[in-house]
Amino acid sequence: MKVSSLCGEDETPGEKKSALPAVAHKAWRVVYVLCKTRGYKTITGFFPHKVEDLEPALLMLLAQNQSDYNTWQTRYGLLLWLSLIVLIPFDLKTVDSNHHGRSLTETLVATGKKYLKDSGPTREAAAFFLAKLFTRRDLQGASLELSNFASWAFHTLNIKPVGDIKPVGVRKADNDSKTKLGEKADVFLTAGVLQTIAAILKYVPRDCLRPILTTITHTLLNSNHELVRSRSGVLRKLSMKISQRAAIALLPVKLAPWRYQRGRRLLVENLQKRKSDETCTSTAEKGERKRGKQELTSDFKNEEFDFDEDVLEEAIEMLLQGLRDRETIVRWSAAKGIGRVTNRLPKNHGDDVVMAVLELISPHESHTAWHGACLAIAELARRGLILPSRLPTVLPKTLQALEYSVRQGSHSVGAHVRDSACFVAWAFARAYAPQIFKPYVLMLAQGLLAAAVFDREKGGGSRISGARGAAGAVRTLSALTLRKLTHKAPEFLSDKVIPELASRCTGSGDISERHGACLSVAEIINGLSEIPSQDAAYSKPLTKGREAAVRLIPLLAEGRLLLGKGGNLMREALCQLIGALANANLLKEEGKETPDYYISISLRVLLDNIVQPVIQIQEYAVSALDSLARQHYKDSSQSTVFSSLTKTLLDIVSSPNSTEHGRRGACMALGTLPRWVLSKDKTRVIATLAMAADPKGYTEPETRKAAVGTLAKICERLSEISGDSIQGKRIVPALAEGISRMARHRLLGHVVFDALLLALKDYAIDRRGDVGSWVREAGIQALASVTPILAYTDTVLATRHQTQSSPNSNSAGNTSSFVPMLGERRVLLLFGSLLKQMSEKIARIREAAGKAFESLMCVGEEDEDALFHIPSRKTLLSILDRARKNQKAFECQKLGSEPSKDEGKTKTTPDAPYPIDWSRGETTFPALMAVLEDALTASEAKNTKIENLVDLRRMLISGLVLSCGSRTKHLSDAAGGALHAFMSTGSEQSLLVGKDLLWVLETFRGEKRVTSNLLRALARMLSDEVFAALIETGVKSIKLGRQIVMEVEKETKNSDDVTFLVSAARVYIGILSFPGGARSVAIQRCLKSLEHPFPKVRVTIAEEFYSQILVLEDQFESLGEERYDEILEKLTETSWNAPVVSLEKVIDELYILFDQSPPIRKPAQVKKPTKAKAANEGPSYLDLVKEMGF
Repeated sequence: MKVSSLCGEDETPGEKKSALPAVAHKAWRVVYVLCKTRGYKTITGFFPHKVEDLEPALLMLLAQNQSDYNTWQTRYGLLLWLSLIVLIPFDLKTVDSNHHGRSLTETLVATGKKYLKDSGPTREAAAFFLAKLFTRRDLQGASLELSNFASWAFHTLNIKPVGDIKPVGVRKADNDSKTKLGEKADVFLTAGVLQTIAAILKYVPRDCLRPILTTITHTLLNSNHELVRSRSGVLRKLSMKISQRAAIALLPVKLAPWRYQRGRRLLVENLQKRKSDETCTSTAEKGERKRGKQELTSDFKNEEFDFDEDVLEEAIEMLLQGLRDRETIVRWSAAKGIGRVTNRLPKNHGDDVVMAVLELISPHESHTAWHGACLAIAELARRGLILPSRLPTVLPKTLQALEYSVRQGSHSVGAHVRDSACFVAWAFARAYAPQIFKPYVLMLAQGLLAAAVFDREKGGGSRISGARGAAGAVRTLSALTLRKLTHKAPEFLSDKVIPELASRCTGSGDISERHGACLSVAEIINGLSEIPSQDAAYSKPLTKGREAAVRLIPLLAEGRLLLGKGGNLMREALCQLIGALANANLLKEEGKETPDYYISISLRVLLDNIVQPVIQIQEYAVSALDSLARQHYKDSSQSTVFSSLTKTLLDIVSSPNSTEHGRRGACMALGTLPRWVLSKDKTRVIATLAMAADPKGYTEPETRKAAVGTLAKICERLSEISGDSIQGKRIVPALAEGISRMARHRLLGHVVFDALLLALKDYAIDRRGDVGSWVREAGIQALASVTPILAYTDTVLATRHQTQSSPNSNSAGNTSSFVPMLGERRVLLLFGSLLKQMSEKIARIREAAGKAFESLMCVGEEDEDALFHIPSRKTLLSILDRARKNQKAFECQKLGSEPSKDEGKTKTTPDAPYPIDWSRGETTFPALMAVLEDALTASEAKNTKIENLVDLRRMLISGLVLSCGSRTKHLSDAAGGALHAFMSTGSEQSLLVGKDLLWVLETFRGEKRVTSNLLRALARMLSDEVFAALIETGVKSIKLGRQIVMEVEKETKNSDDVTFLVSAARVYIGILSFPGGARSVAIQRCLKSLEHPFPKVRVTIAEEFYSQILVLEDQFESLGEERYDEILEKLTETSWNAPVVSLEKVIDELYILFDQSPPIRKPAQVKKPTKAKAANEGPSYLDLVKEMGF
């Protein structure tokens, strides 16, 4: 379809169409998309431009409703179309039908003016249309339309013309829009007028502009000072455009002959180069070198330029001022204007402009001036307006811009300046011949390399100097770099660098410098301590550096440098410094009266930082305290300081008046105590931490997490056995001493293990979400570390007990039984808890539990050297087999191959070919079904170990229902798919899972965290008909269905959670598919739910009740066709949003139709009269919420 036909071209000129068809508006939307993608100037050239198109297009534009913002694309397209049609090579008077009441030219101008006040792209199209209209030669004659428009524009902008512009034919209506320049109400009209003037100066020929050019230029340049002060960035940008175009209009059209021209650069010529630069005979290269040499030696003669220097100077000054603007779009427009104007100037004037731009790169100028100057330099270089003789002056300025960074408050600015300096370097590389730019390449390359390596911004260009970097990450990396350099020049960094940095730690007023210097001192100390003592490269002892470093501790602690702004940064750095000095054993001053002076101060500083609210500070302080304890307090003979420290930390943890962050820090610090300190106070320490880790205690989740982690550390420290160091199943003789020590703490091992198991039941929730998951994750990791230690201890003690009880032993009379720390019941609870966490919703927890499960299965073996006995070990091993098989299938699927038949089998090697991703539901959930399958097999075989599998199965189901009922579709599909696949294999499988679900409902009654997910999961199971095989058995399904209905009713009794109630109602609907008494009970609950106070519950149950009855039509044949139809009619035609009282009659009829006895309702109680509401007071929002059930 032609665009002209959409605009009513086929109508007679006298007709006026009121509106376009909808398809026409859609067509113009497509045209706008094309203009947006390719540019309106390109698309405009494809419009039809016949003479007969002019008036129909104008009429359609006049018929448009300017206030209709749904069709602005149509007006935009029509204006662009008119901008092409008005260029027809005929006098407009010859095509004017003169039926508008005024001439065609006046109508076109008035229409364009009307759309200059629009706020969208239509304004830009109107400005373009008017500029094209004024390019016509016939408008520059007697009508003086351009002069009239200039007068109207100045009147609209409230600008007094400089000179004589006599408006001819300016209508009063056109002057009604007079307003103060830049007023908010007319900012769009102001922008439209300025946009039109800028377009006129660009498109209208100079000979047409000449009669009024001087007046327009003087007037606009005088008013631009007010525009530059405007708060609108768009107006300031337009003022830059007007300034540059006014200046260009006064200058000659010919480009400056003095500019540097690199010459032709053709790809073909470059590809044809085969010889080196020394023997190159390429004609193109020789010509380029010759031209470059001539341009360097020739002295350009200035041509005669005739222009008004005052006006030109005013325009250039405006552009230079625009380079300082706060908006990037204004600076960019001014920079391009500087380049264009300079391209028309004589050589001496052009050189003055270059120097004026370079003056903006000064320490006294703002960052916006630096940015604008760099953009201008790049534009000048691209046009060859910076002569090679000026490069020695310009290059240093560019390098300064590459390093520009100014501190403002807590951050720095300068990334945009550095980025624009990189643009300058790009422009230089493009503008100058290689032999011209060769002397400056090394200088510029060094700056660019530093920018590429050290700049903290992705696209910037600033070299940040070491420890003074504004970003903390950069300061940390700089300090680590100094640590690496320590191995190259240890004496220099010790004697020279550390004293210098130490002076900056206390003498600088810049917090970033103090922080970076302190970090650097700490890392240099770490680097020096890593150098072997026999290394010949560093045989000199640390003297000056050590003295300067240790003095920082009292200077920073007592000099109030840890307080106020930036105090937290200095606390972190000081803790790292103390840790480094402790690791290097430099805090103790041997041979002095107070050798422990710095140690005492360090302990006081660390204790102060341990109770700080910022967790990063606490972690650094605890790490430093650990280093201090390991190096200086190895045994009780050295000091008793830690005894009092232990008491202080325990008091902080146990006192109800302590702050929560104080308890958290104290729990973390207790894990750093030396073994000899723990041996003295082990009972109180472990009891206090176990109390702090209790989910039902008074501590916050962060504190409980810290307490759980510390319990594991204490277990390792008391035995000096690391859970990670146990790599095999056999007892290592070197660990015998540690095991003996742990044997003395056997009873405390019970406390630790039970506390860690209890942590896996932490399901605390607050506004941050499932914060208990932090504690559960820490508990899983702690159990993975502590269990092997306790298992080793049990193994050794059992062997010793057996030896002592043998007939040949001296202690043969000892008949007491051995009680292990890891009894069968505890191990069963351990693996049951891990299975539960592996099946829950959070992927992070599934990953941690899966890894712990995998590592513990490797510790507990099957043969005679087993560390500990794992109940139902074969079942648990099958989980690993299936998980590895699923993971390998997934990996092969990613690689596009198929797994081999033997890939799913358990490998005898310690490491599987693919690490199992336990967080992936498709890997984990199907593998966990092994527990259900083995439990069913053992039940059918009446295995004596069935109790263990029952416990594992129920703990697994209690976690699995949380994932099956999750609102996350991907998770619920993975978990539900695995469980449904198991249940669909037979009736016994469905019955097994159904009984476990009932057990979960009974066990977790009142815990909506579990039961809400369980009801959603159960409703989905019933909807997916996974109980179909069980339903066919009859009696078993009836009993299970009745029990489910009863338990769900107990759980939802007195609940006001609409979502919870709707899930319960869907369970009742699903039980309708069960036969006999189960269906009868479900019908009663469904009918009872129809009387629920919440309308949403009533509506949901009615809709789904109706749908289920339709699906189960065969099951309701006993009701008879007439009653069946009547039930459906009442369910669909009743308005269940109505008050419950009005629904009682319908519900009673439904009871009778289902052969049920209607309930006996209590008579309605007469409410006491309440105070009447005011006449103008309606129902409250709370009343509405209660009525609608939300």
